Order: sequence, then C-alpha cells, then structure tokens
Amino acid sequence: MVITFKIIDAQDRLRVESPQLIYQSFFTTLGSESGGYGTVDVVGTDSLIFPYSNPALISTRHLSGAVEIAKNENSRDPFPFKFDNRWLVPSYGVIQFPFKAWKMAVGYANHYDLQLKTDLEEIITIQQPAGTGEFWDARINIQLHSFFSALQYNFHPKFSMGLNFGINYLRRRDEAFNITAKADAWSWQTVLGVAYKPDENLILAASYRYLSDIEYELEISGDNLLVTEPDTGITGVNEMPASRLQSEVTGEAQFPWEIKVGMSYCFLAKFHLFGMINFQHWSRVDSEFEDQQQLHVGLQGRLFSTTRLSVGFFTQWEADQRDLSSWKYLSSKFITLGLSQKLFQKIKFNISYLDSRLFTHPDIERDFDGDVDSFHQIKVILGVQYTLF
Repeated sequence: MVITFKIIDAQDRLRVESPQLIYQSFFTTLGSESGGYGTVDVVGTDSLIFPYSNPALISTRHLSGAVEIAKNENSRDPFPFKFDNRWLVPSYGVIQFPFKAWKMAVGYANHYDLQLKTDLEEIITIQQPAGTGEFWDARINIQLHSFFSALQYNFHPKFSMGLNFGINYLRRRDEAFNITAKADAWSWQTVLGVAYKPDENLILAASYRYLSDIEYELEISGDNLLVTEPDTGITGVNEMPASRLQSEVTGEAQFPWEIKVGMSYCFLAKFHLFGMINFQHWSRVDSEFEDQQQLHVGLQGRLFSTTRLSVGFFTQWEADQRDLSSWKYLSSKFITLGLSQKLFQKIKFNISYLDSRLFTHPDIERDFDGDVDSFHQIKVILGVQYTLF
C-alpha cells in the first residue's frame, strides 16, 4: 500500500504503483500482561485483552477497564528506510462490565500501525548536477484503528462463547517528492471465540478473526518540482513548480484472516503454562504470499501474592518469502519478559518487554553488503488495569 511516484515522459504524466504494504511486523502487539508470556492472547491471565482477542473468556463480575501504550523500534535494519520509533498513545483501551447473564465490553485497538521514513535520493539541481548534499525523503503512514464491542455468555459451567464486532478506520498518508497521497476508509471486523474448561486447572480456547476488505479513494496532489534539462538530460529541482498534480486512485487493502488455538494450564497452584498457534491466511492478501503458522509459548509465576513474573517466546514469520523479496528478512523470533504488580486490590500495572536480538535471519549477512548484517526489533508495552466496583 505504498505509492511510488515516477515522472515517465516530458508531459509530466504520473505513473502510480500501489502494492499492498501489509506485513506481519507492523501489526500492533496488544496485551500489556500477555505480552510478557509470549503474546498468548487467546487464553491466559490477562483478562482485559480478551474482549478483543477472545471474547469467550470475558469473565468480569465488576466494572473494570484498562489502557495501554506501546512502542516498536529497531536498531539495525536491512532496508533503506527506518521505523518511526514512537509511542502509540493509546494502543489499546477497554471497559468491561456484567449485564444480567451476559458479560460485555467496549473498546479501542490500534490494530495495524506502519510508520516508515526513508531518504530516497540526493537532490540535484540544474546548477548543482553533482548533488546539493540534501536528500528527498519519503514518509509512509498506514494505520488501522478498531472501535469494538464484545459480549460473552456461559452456556455451561465448562463452556462459553463470545462475539466481538468492530468498525475499522483506515488512515493513510504518504509523502514523496513534494507530492502527498491520502485516503480515509471504513470497514468492519468480527471475532468469534470459544472456551472449554474441563477442570479448574486447564483451559482450552480458540478464536477466529475476520477483517473485511477495505476499498478506498487515494487522493494525490502536490507540486512537481522535478524538471529535466533538455541539453544535458539532468533531472533536478526547479525553483518554481513544473506542474500541479491532482488525481485519484481507487485501491483496496486486505488483511489476513486468523484462527488461534491455545491452552492454559495451572500447576503447583502458582504457575501458569501457556501455548498458542496462530494460523494466518496470508494468501488472500497476495496470491504469492505464504500462509503462516505463528508459535507462542509462555510461563507465568506468582512471586508474591501481588506480583507475577512472566517469560515467553513467539515467532513473527513474514508471509512474503519470495526469492527477490527483502521483506522476508523481517521474520523474527522473540524472547519476552513481563512484570505484573497489583496495588490496593483494584489497580494493576503491567509491563512487557519483547526482544528479537537473540535471533537473526541466517541469510542477511550473505545478502546485504555494508555494516548492516542483522535485523532485530524491540517492543515495549505498558498498561494499567483498574476495577471500579
């Protein structure tokens, strides 16, 4: 979903290339407590993530809420662009409450957040054909915001189901060569969840997430400052705009469907073991993408009556594994750590730290020149949960 602008003839016609820029690495990691135990979010002890990830496990008897902020950054990158290392404020927020035999919730989630910046090429002018020392830069901004409601019902003491329905808002802003492209569009998504508790120590759960396709009108505008000197053939920057660009392009954004299957097992009264497999249908996004299975495992232990520590592991495989694709090098394996601290029986603070530095892609050193020989990401999630009454 990035726009590439190219001037292809003397009449300043614009050719627009608009491939989908939907990749696994840019989905926002949600769950300030579940992030510590391998981002297992279909089951676990992080009850306030369930309205979004698996509504079958909404289990509140009180009015309660949560808010989170998150950051995704990288220190080494095999691409010519850089992540925009910023905090998402908020990345997630929810309020849940009981209503007769039902349990309900409303909330917001930053589902997808791509923020990239790159220096394209050095600016040259007719007067300075060797370059001015300054560079054109390009910014790519794609966000998917979800506003959702969820409900849960226990059909049996051991079996429950839940449904999440959300309205999604896609916001896109691109800039390159003094030209901007923007789009705003709406769609919907739903999550169906089930949970089975054969005994007090074991929980089995599954969820299915469907996101509808998003059609949008991309508005392109700006002043074209690039001109070609007819005698030398040098393309440079003109002091006055060579032409004014104004056009619209119809596009479509697609996201993968997901099926998550997981389990939670409590042992020795104070430890929880978690596991989850996330089946992702990426081939609907691009016929050349490969469907992926992401593995998530984690362990949480109660250190004191109010303190829990977590550790975990998960994979983040990219779907674009084509030989000439650079995106496959974003595939990562993460180690996670988490701390959950409860205060005054009503407030709980969570922090999760996710790091892929222990693992690097085996082909990066061979395929990339220069001092960039590895790629890794660091994610931090902070959250506070509060029970009102």
